[in-house]
Amino acid sequence: FLYFIGKLAMSLVTGFNFRAFECDATRHRDGAVKEGVSLSVLTSEDMKRLAVCKVTIPCGKENPNAPWQQVALRGESHATFWDTSMGNFDLKPFPAAACTTCSNSAEGGRGPALNQRCSGHYGYIAMPSIGDEGGSMVVYNPIMFRDLCALLRAQCFSCHNFRMAPIDTMRWYLAFELFDLGLTAEALAFLETFKSTTTIVDVAATPAADQNDGREKSAKKSRAEKPTKEAAAHGGIDAMKRHVAQTVRNAQAAGTLPSGKDREATLRTVVDIRNQLASQALAEMAGASKTCTHCGAESPTFSEKDGQLYLKLSKLAIDKLVAGGHMTAETKEEYLTEMRVFSRERVLLPSHQALQHIVDLTAKQTDLLGKLLRNVGTATVDVEFKNPLPPTECYKALFLDCILVPPVNVRLASGVKVQEGGALAPDERTKSLSHILNFVHEIEAYYRMRQHSTPTLRQQIGNEANIRNLQLHVDKAYEGVLSSFAKKEGLFRMHMMGKRVNQACRSVISPDFTVEPNEVLVPRPFARNLSFPEQLTFHDPARTALLRKCIINGPATYPGASHVEVHD
Repeated sequence: FLYFIGKLAMSLVTGFNFRAFECDATRHRDGAVKEGVSLSVLTSEDMKRLAVCKVTIPCGKENPNAPWQQVALRGESHATFWDTSMGNFDLKPFPAAACTTCSNSAEGGRGPALNQRCSGHYGYIAMPSIGDEGGSMVVYNPIMFRDLCALLRAQCFSCHNFRMAPIDTMRWYLAFELFDLGLTAEALAFLETFKSTTTIVDVAATPAADQNDGREKSAKKSRAEKPTKEAAAHGGIDAMKRHVAQTVRNAQAAGTLPSGKDREATLRTVVDIRNQLASQALAEMAGASKTCTHCGAESPTFSEKDGQLYLKLSKLAIDKLVAGGHMTAETKEEYLTEMRVFSRERVLLPSHQALQHIVDLTAKQTDLLGKLLRNVGTATVDVEFKNPLPPTECYKALFLDCILVPPVNVRLASGVKVQEGGALAPDERTKSLSHILNFVHEIEAYYRMRQHSTPTLRQQIGNEANIRNLQLHVDKAYEGVLSSFAKKEGLFRMHMMGKRVNQACRSVISPDFTVEPNEVLVPRPFARNLSFPEQLTFHDPARTALLRKCIINGPATYPGASHVEVHD
């Protein structure tokens, strides 16, 4: 089987049921042929099902003489980053400790009962538990953060629909319907025939720090939504539905409508085009007017800093929301109090509130969200092991309440060292995960204190800084995943696509009018050093004489031989 030892968010789907895998290769058939590789996003539920233990002890707090042993706290045992349930711990000068998860073991190595075939198991770190405040905290999935921001900017914070006019959301839905039927050209032609009725504010033309304010001012000037005139130009929703139905009938009559495996194969070849359309749709929705076409409420503008989202509403807009019944007086007071206490013009949007907004949006716009995030959790190759998210659960890929810890043997091979005093110096990956665990503990301590007393302003600011640093370190951990695929040193180009080639050289290709079309001019140093094997046989006297001459000439004279291999 093809086994991937990357970390945290990416899963290599190969048609192999990793969850039922006991990690003893002697019990499983080795797949001789690899037909494809697919990368998909893991949700928190997938990570917990994949993991075998929960890591709660940061680096430096383990037993220095036996780092793999669990630590007893408050009458409970807690796993360290070197827990043997995640694989063999085999590092000099420590005695080898066998994997406790594998069902099979064998005597060998420097210590007892090491299963040399164990490829390791995953653990996980849970995000902070905040008690009565709402269960577990969530963090933003760095891979999906851009899509999350677009969805939050596109939705109404009062009625939780897309603020865009219904005719335009239906336009995108029908276009994806055609696309998912395998009618790629027809879907693109449909979008050209039925133009958007929404005036889009270009957010990319303004700097990141000012793009939200610029979009808000432009939207107020244009009042962006003008569906009546443009909708009448192409007949509205009914005309679009009739056009799509007629397009499907024409494809069926012409025999160009793929079905079954042919449709799946067609969609896999155009997945990049579909992703570009989804990004274009999200950008158009996010650039719509701040005034909702459904309820008339004005939504806040967003800004992002250090992995956190902030809301901004003018006092006039707040008063209008309260007068229209879209905001309570208590929420208004909390909003203004936070701005006054923290001396800023914006309010932090906690991740659990962002999650609730997306859940509410999913309940209202299930079908369209299922089209926009259709490929989340889906393999791009035809494999038996698939875990696609249904449209009602697509939001789960946008947030995380845990993070994977790679197997012990993988991290031991990544640069773990033993210092002079006997303490472990962890590798960069383990060190980054340990920082995450430290911030988790500090945030949990803050919320435990909050249940019994009122935190001071300094404590509130400190907790907000811890939450921000937690997200930043999660982002950093995910950057390690992405960097393992990039450039020549990445997984694909270095280990899966590259191969050694003998008798080869590389040079710059340039034209030369003195060289015939059937000739190749090779630099003299290359011509002297490049060689190819020739087998000496005595059945051809002329060839034997030529090879004898090459041996006599040696490597300095053409034709010559660089060396002779004699086989018994």
